Amino acid sequence: MKQAVFLSLIVLIVLMGTIGSMHAADLGRLGIEIISSSVENGRTVCEAKDADGNEFSFVSEGALSDSQAEILAAKKNTFYSWKYLNISYMTITFSDSTIEINIIPESFEYGGIDFTEYIPSGIQFYWDTYAEYDFRMRVKGLFLRIKGQLFTEEELCKTLLGAVRNPAAYLRARDPGYLSRQLEEINKEIEKTREQYSAIIKPLDTLKGDYEGLKQDYAGLKEDHAALKQDCISHREDYTALRQDHDTLRQDYATLRQDHDTFKQESPALKDSHAALLSDFQLLRHAVLVLHNRGFLGSVEIMKKKGIDRILVLKKENPDLRQKDVTALLAKDNISMSMNEIFLIFSVYFNEFE
Repeated sequence: MKQAVFLSLIVLIVLMGTIGSMHAADLGRLGIEIISSSVENGRTVCEAKDADGNEFSFVSEGALSDSQAEILAAKKNTFYSWKYLNISYMTITFSDSTIEINIIPESFEYGGIDFTEYIPSGIQFYWDTYAEYDFRMRVKGLFLRIKGQLFTEEELCKTLLGAVRNPAAYLRARDPGYLSRQLEEINKEIEKTREQYSAIIKPLDTLKGDYEGLKQDYAGLKEDHAALKQDCISHREDYTALRQDHDTLRQDYATLRQDHDTFKQESPALKDSHAALLSDFQLLRHAVLVLHNRGFLGSVEIMKKKGIDRILVLKKENPDLRQKDVTALLAKDNISMSMNEIFLIFSVYFNEFE
């Protein structure tokens, strides 16, 4: 019995020594108690709780240094003191140059909305030279990337509230790729319309050819008819048969003519649809230019339409025109545009990037 107790004490001492070596910093003075420690894939993983009973974990490369311990306590205290966020669990990971914090919220209510249902994978924060957040939200079937520099809890809450209330607007404002995808969809629709238009035009060309052929056949029949009249008495039955064929051809011609008229009626609607799509395409192009043409403080600057139109004319006149030559040409017309604006126009309208 004494031997068993002695062995148990030895095991306990060894375990305490192992745990102590995994976190060399004095966490007790910071109000942090280590519950358990382990090594996973060469990294130290510790389960801990603070004086308020908040349980969390932290991961580090080897023993936790004093400076890392101070950071651990500071970051933990920061998030547990947030006004709107109630934390279910938190993991703080130390690497060579960054700190990653993953928070699974129990509730996160702001503006009458609980964000937890939209962030099933939790919230990720990163510290390098400054604090930032980068995680995903799923709102109305859309996956939104929420990324930015962290300033205050209030600022982050306002960003999340805007994304939940109007996810489409959030995408348009934060994701330039959204406009590119819209342009691609418009291009596909334009190409589809062109194919449909071509599919209608080809039968029309065939009908025109058939019509010309029928005209020639009809002229031939008239000649045959004149010849048959001369032999009317001897070829009456043949003449009657040819007359029936003639009437049939006239009916076919009338049918073709009706089809031709129907197509003429439908053609303006197709042209209007095509024109509307081209107009939407131009508007989206302009939106891309405006979105990317920002000033030093991020304000939107509207490009001069006169400058855009003049560049399009110059490029049409000279397909080999280079961006660096445009400024001088515009100056001749008393038009001033920045190199960034010229670059955006060449990128959007001609897919040329210099």
